[in-house]
Amino acid sequence: MKDFIQTQILTPEFYSTYIPYGNLDNIVVIIGALLGHKVEKYIPKKLQSGLGAVWGGGIANAFSDFGGGMITLSYDLAFGTALGCLMALILIPIVVYIGRLKTIILNKGEIK
Repeated sequence: MKDFIQTQILTPEFYSTYIPYGNLDNIVVIIGALLGHKVEKYIPKKLQSGLGAVWGGGIANAFSDFGGGMITLSYDLAFGTALGCLMALILIPIVVYIGRLKTIILNKGEIK
């Protein structure tokens, strides 16, 4: 472990490449989450679920990962990670649905 830290983490490349990339990646996700939260107010009430920030963050993550892959000139990585991020967004309505079912079951059929 000590050798790994000295040869991999305590290098100028680590601090000049990886940390700025991680910062930029998270900044993009945070901006996407905040934007998603704001945009949700302007969509029809029926579609508002309180998950605008989650959707915004997920979409921003896909763009950020795509950009990271493009910067490295690894097009397979860029498209693969972006597609994987977008595919994972299908979990949002599934988790919400399961949560609502759990609420209905716990309340014995009464939706509160």
